[in-house]
Amino acid sequence: MRKLLIAVLSVAVFSFSQTARAAVFGMDKAEVEETIRSYLLEHPELIREVIEKYAERERLRLQKEQKDALDANRVALEYDPNAPVIGNPDGNVTIVEFYDYNCGYCKVMFPKILQVVKTDGNIRWVLKDFPSLRPSSVIASLAGLAANKQGKFLEMHKALMQHRGEPSEKDITDFAKRIGLDMNRFRSDMKSADFETVLRNNRILAKKIGLNGIPDIIVGDTLFAGAVSDEDLIDAVNAAREKKD
Repeated sequence: MRKLLIAVLSVAVFSFSQTARAAVFGMDKAEVEETIRSYLLEHPELIREVIEKYAERERLRLQKEQKDALDANRVALEYDPNAPVIGNPDGNVTIVEFYDYNCGYCKVMFPKILQVVKTDGNIRWVLKDFPSLRPSSVIASLAGLAANKQGKFLEMHKALMQHRGEPSEKDITDFAKRIGLDMNRFRSDMKSADFETVLRNNRILAKKIGLNGIPDIIVGDTLFAGAVSDEDLIDAVNAAREKKD
C-alpha cells in the first residue's frame, strides 16, 4: 500500500500543468503536500487510474517471475524419472499436477484431467505428490509410489482419489490387495528411503516455483492454482502444443 500511495502522489505531481509544477518549487513540505492533496481531491479519477496501472504492472511482473521459475525448473517438473506418468509417455504436451490425497479439489479434478488425457491421446500427465494436509496424506503418497513400482500407479491413484474421507492404513491395504499388488513387496517399498527423498524433492520444487496450495496444475507456461474447468485446461493444452509447433 505504501508503494501504491507513493505511485499515486508521483503521478499526481507530474500530472500538474507545467505552470503548476513550476509553482511547486520553492514551497515547503507542508505546502507541497497540501497542493497534491487539493489536486487529488479535484481529480479523484486519477487515483483509480494509478491503482489500475499499478495492479497491471504487478500482474505482469508476477507473470514473468512465474514463467521464469517454470522455465528454470522445466526438466525437474516434466521429466523426473521418479514421478509417475499417466497417459501417453511420449505425448507432446505435459500436464504436471501437485496434489494431496486428502484434498477435495484434487479429487474433483482427477476425473476431469483423466478424461482430457484419454480424449486427447497425446498428453503426458506427470503426478507430483505434495502431501501437506494430514499425516495420512504422506502414507497415501507412499502407497501410490509403491504401487508405481509394480506398474499399478493409476489403479492405486484412482482408488485413493475416489475414496471418500481420509484413507486409513486398512483402506490402503485393501486397495493394494484389490488391484493385485505383491503385498510383501508393497509393504517393503512403502518403507523405502527413496520415496521420502521423492517427497522432499517435490516440496523443494514446489517452493522454487512459488506453489502455496493444492492442486496446482501446470501446462506449459500456464499455472492453475486450484480447480480449473475442462475448457480452460483444454485451452492451455492447445496453447502449449501450438507453442511447440
